[in-house]
Amino acid sequence: MTETLQYTDLLTPAELKVDALSSLGIDVTDETNVSGLGGSYKDATIRAIQDVTGSIEEYLDRKLIVRKHNIDIPSFKWANNNALDKQQYYPPQWPVVQVVTSGVDISNDSERFLSTASKSEVEFYAGYKRRDQNVGNDDSDDISNEDGLSGLSETPENLPSDIRRVAVSLVMYELMRAKQGTIAMSSVTKTAGNATAEITKVRQDVYEDELSKLHSHRRIL
Repeated sequence: MTETLQYTDLLTPAELKVDALSSLGIDVTDETNVSGLGGSYKDATIRAIQDVTGSIEEYLDRKLIVRKHNIDIPSFKWANNNALDKQQYYPPQWPVVQVVTSGVDISNDSERFLSTASKSEVEFYAGYKRRDQNVGNDDSDDISNEDGLSGLSETPENLPSDIRRVAVSLVMYELMRAKQGTIAMSSVTKTAGNATAEITKVRQDVYEDELSKLHSHRRIL
C-alpha cells in the first residue's frame, strides 16, 4: 500500500536521504515496489517516520508540528504577572504562533498567553514547521493549505535541531533494524583487565538514550 507523508511528520524521506548519506544502503526516496516487501523503500521510510514522530510526541507529551487548538481555561489557572500588569497562562502546546481569540497576546518566549483579563476559552495555533514547509506561498509545501490551518498567516519556527536529529537517528535505526532483521542497533566490546564483554544495545535502550536528549522539551505543567 502506498504511504502518504503527513504535514505533521517530523521528517521527509528526502531530508533523511541527505542526513543518512549512504549509510543505509537503500534509497529512501525510491517509490519502486520491491519484490516481497509489499511496497517501496519510500513507503517503509514514511511508516518509520510516522512511528518515530508518534514516539517523540508521546515522550514530550505535546504535539510538535503546528496545529490549531481551542482550549478551555479555568479562571484559577491564570496567574498575575505583576511586571507586565497582565494575566498569564502557559498553554499545553507551544510555541504559540498565532492567537485567534481577541484580547490575548503572545509572550516574547512564545510560551505564554498574556491578557488584561482571564479568558475562559482561547483559540490559537501552536507548534513548529519542518524546514521544507512555508506559509503563504500557496504551493505544495504551504502548510496553511492543510485542513484546519487556513487561517494561519504567521510562519512557525523551524523544528529545533536537537529534536530533528533525534528523529533522524531513530528513523535510521528502525530502517537499519528492519534491513538487518535484528533487534540490535550496535554492539560495543569493552575490556576490563583480561576480560572482554560485548554489549548489545536493543530497541528499548536506543529509544531511552535518544529520547532522554529531549528532556528539556517535555511538557511538565
